[in-house]
This record gives sequence, C-alpha cells and structure tokens, in this order.
Amino acid sequence: MFTLLLAGQVLSYDDLYFEIHIKDLNLILDKKLTKTKLEPFCKVYLYKNQSKVEISSKNLKVEKILTKLCEEKMKIVFGPSLEDYLLNFEFNEKNNDYNVYLDKTGVSEINEIWVNEQSNKLSIIEKRSIGTTRVSYTYKNKLIEKVEVSSFEGAQSIESKHQVIYGGEKNSTLPKEITSEYIQKLSKRDIGKFKRDFNETVFFKNYKIDKNVALNHFSKN
Repeated sequence: MFTLLLAGQVLSYDDLYFEIHIKDLNLILDKKLTKTKLEPFCKVYLYKNQSKVEISSKNLKVEKILTKLCEEKMKIVFGPSLEDYLLNFEFNEKNNDYNVYLDKTGVSEINEIWVNEQSNKLSIIEKRSIGTTRVSYTYKNKLIEKVEVSSFEGAQSIESKHQVIYGGEKNSTLPKEITSEYIQKLSKRDIGKFKRDFNETVFFKNYKIDKNVALNHFSKN
C-alpha cells in the first residue's frame, strides 16, 4: 500500500537500526498461511544511502510478506527526499497550483507526477496507464504527521489515512507508532460490488542511533 509514499523527511543519522512490529500480525499471517507460534518482526538497517530489512523468521512465505510490509512502512518516514524522488523526471509545465513532471527515461511505470508543495503540506498525483494515485502529506515541525492516499486502478480503489506518532527512544524526531485506516472497494460484473474496511497499527522500537550497528551489518554482508 505504501510503495508510493516516497516523500519522507531526510534521514539525519549516518547509522540507524530499529525494529518494526505490527500489531496482531499473526491474525494477518494466519489468513494467508498456517498458524505461527511466534510473532515475527522486521529488523531495519540504515547506513547513509543503504537500507536493508531482515525478518526474524525462517519461513520464506512469512519473510516475503513481512519484508514488503516493512519496506512500505519504513518509506513513510525514511523515504527519499522529494528531489531524489523526481530524479528521473523533468519539469514540463505549471498546471494551476501543480508542477507537472514527465518521465524522461521512457521506462518508468509512472507517466506523470504532479506536485503541489506548500509550507506544511505536500500533494502528489502519480499518473499511470493503469490508474492514478493521490497522496497528501501534512507536516508539523517539518515531520510528517498525517498521510492520506487514494489509489484507483481499473475496477479497484483503495483509500487510506495514516497518523504518525513520534517520540521513539525519547527522541521527538523518530516515529514510534503509525495507525492506519483502509477502505478497499472493488466492482466487477461476476462478483458485484465488494467493500472491505480494516485498521492497522505499527510500532517502531529498539532504536540504535550512530552506534555502528548498521555499518557492522553491511560490512559483514
């Protein structure tokens, strides 16, 4: 759900380690896999421009599902800067309050990116041949406080709202919790209309800041 959220604040630490724990994860996994005795979590290593997510599970299916979940959550607050996000796009025109950028590589699945940047709000529209995604970020003290996403692809739409709470390891600039609300809608001739609502809570824990934990990890791997 969060592969599009690439406008997080710039990482201010050279070396950072933390864990991502998803509330009631076993309930999610049990719907997709057999029951699990232990609740796995993600170990995240960030060193300068390098990042790595490792899973505390030897189950390959669990690892695949959880890696994708954690990579998406991590990008909410630790994603590339807007400048890096637009690296392969070039400015084309001004349309109302939006700057319109076009793919200059010819290989991106995104054809156009529309950006409206204000002092405490950032709105992004991504246009693809198969659909459109709108993302709205609200900032407080230069940190992402709220994110709203609307994604439309064919007969499916997904809307979500996300609240970021800071204060991880007594540091006011590190996230400690993200609460999310999702609404998924699908309309097809053979199944009719389908709607699903669900909530999700993610915790960021056990930060290790500039203690060479990530550097040691990358050096060994």
